[in-house]
Amino acid sequence: MPICIYCLKTKSDDEFEPEHVLSRALCGTGVNWTLGSDVCLDCNGAFSKFEAHWFRQAFEALARNFQGPISRNDKERFDRLQPVEIDDLYIIMKGDLLVYEAGFSFPNEPHFRPQIIDTGHGAQAMVGRREDVKAFKKGLDALLQSRVVEIALPLWREVRPDWLIALVERHDETRSHRISGWRRQAKPSGICLRSYPPDSFLDQRDAGSARFTSRLALDHRGRLYLRSANIESAVRFLDLLLQPAADVPPARSVEPGDQTVAFSFELNLNYIYKAVLKTGLNLCCHLYGSEFARHECFQLLRDTLLNDKKDDDGRSLALRLCRMDADETADFPRSSSADEHRLMLDLTSDGILRFRVRLYNSFGYYAHLGPIPPDLRSTISTRRVVVDFTSSGMREVAQFP
Repeated sequence: MPICIYCLKTKSDDEFEPEHVLSRALCGTGVNWTLGSDVCLDCNGAFSKFEAHWFRQAFEALARNFQGPISRNDKERFDRLQPVEIDDLYIIMKGDLLVYEAGFSFPNEPHFRPQIIDTGHGAQAMVGRREDVKAFKKGLDALLQSRVVEIALPLWREVRPDWLIALVERHDETRSHRISGWRRQAKPSGICLRSYPPDSFLDQRDAGSARFTSRLALDHRGRLYLRSANIESAVRFLDLLLQPAADVPPARSVEPGDQTVAFSFELNLNYIYKAVLKTGLNLCCHLYGSEFARHECFQLLRDTLLNDKKDDDGRSLALRLCRMDADETADFPRSSSADEHRLMLDLTSDGILRFRVRLYNSFGYYAHLGPIPPDLRSTISTRRVVVDFTSSGMREVAQFP
């Protein structure tokens, strides 16, 4: 029976699934190496949050929007919309007191997300693109027909998130909603609640008197979400949906420069570095074999990924095992193209297995995977990988071109 290289548990075949060495989010539809029965479903699920942050909510998210790949796998098509998830992405209009939800269209064009927003005088709906009307209407119809609305609030933990689900009951006689109960669960359900960015977000962008108000919007996968200050204000916003609609303001002319796209990242380096470390051990397994990847020399890495092992100062060891490193070295040179990534495994002078990766010829990471015992060092050769996400995908090379 197969053994997981992370939790080291022996499990049945149906508790494993193919695991991409490097996330398909970076390889497009080209060749992407996979591990067979080496990473169990439990560990794969625990690590998915790290990769989601790395590729959809960090600097790499914008790079993917401009460079690609535009598809995460060969079953999905993102002809219109890039798979970029930036929670704090807005459009600020000159002379408008409201801040609107925004998204990215391919290629590189911001757009108004379908949304209903609290104007201060009632709820007002807006849809920026005709093709979004059907999905938004479908979501709204389902919401307005529900006697009980589930609102999901994240309760983050380092490895797996927990979610607190508020059960919000509708009372037609008073045209209002009330929280009738709570439950805690491992995955979100219903409508996710997103918070406002910090006050400094607008102050730093010369937004004038613009302000955030509660709103209901549609994300790029066609799911409704709420953005509000807290669960209480979110429930009050739902009350607005039961009231007569606000008067539609007259159409306004928009001149070039009247719209500003504002966004921010909340980088969680702990998650990003864990995604890098996990990619490094995946590559180690693919190139050197499963038995080697299960060696006890990688136990500190496993404890860091699965148990968020900390140092004496209470900091995650991921912040010590990995770092950002965009510097070019003779043995790890830059590429001539931003359409490829480079990965490399080698031994340091003191016998540490080192993993380096550079994405888009820009974002670089340097990680120590583990100390290799002296009797195994002779079996470790330097391995180099190039990922051309515009066509061929992953391939090993003797030297970097």
